Amino acid sequence: MAQGARRALLAVLMVAAVIIPHFTAQPPSADKSIEKDRTNRQTAIKAGKQVATTPKWGFFGTIFHLILEQINDTKSAYNQITDQVNTQFVDDTVSARTRFFNSLFNELLHTRVVGRPSYSRSNIF
Repeated sequence: MAQGARRALLAVLMVAAVIIPHFTAQPPSADKSIEKDRTNRQTAIKAGKQVATTPKWGFFGTIFHLILEQINDTKSAYNQITDQVNTQFVDDTVSARTRFFNSLFNELLHTRVVGRPSYSRSNIF
């Protein structure tokens, strides 16, 4: 019985030794990840492999990039302003029709089946 208890204890310790690191493991921090990438890049360069580098824009490339960003920002701002203006103002004929149908619908809801609602031309506009 003592050996059975020892084996059970050993099995529990082995399972705990395997499972506990999975629960306590933390993802690498940004500094560690950057350092790892830098190390991998340096070893690849030393081995003679070509490593992708960020392109250098130069003076005219930088100017072109800034102009392109300004154009995109201007388009975005124009679209946002246009959308807000279009939602603020509604065509008068559309709003008059909407008011007429809303009043018609409300009058139908609030009148009894026997009673007859009166519709006049003044209700439309």
